[in-house]
Amino acid sequence: MEHFKFNPKTGELEYSTVRYDQYGRQIERVDYTSHGYGNPSAPDYHSNPHTHNYEYGPGYSPKGKETRVNIGGN
Repeated sequence: MEHFKFNPKTGELEYSTVRYDQYGRQIERVDYTSHGYGNPSAPDYHSNPHTHNYEYGPGYSPKGKETRVNIGGN
C-alpha cells in the first residue's frame, strides 16, 4: 500500500510503501526519504531508501518491536 506523509522538518511530502499482516498490523515500511537524517556519520542516519520492520509477540509492546535497516541510496 502506498503512504504519503508531510514532514514539517524538511517541508517535503514523504513517500512510503507499507505491508500489513492478516491482523492489520504494519509489518514492513519502506521509506523513500532520509527524513532529514542523511548524514552517514550521524547516529540517527537514515538512508534513502530505508526499511522499518515490525515484529509482534510476547514481550513486545502492542506496537511491536521496530528495527530500521539502512538499505542504500544516499
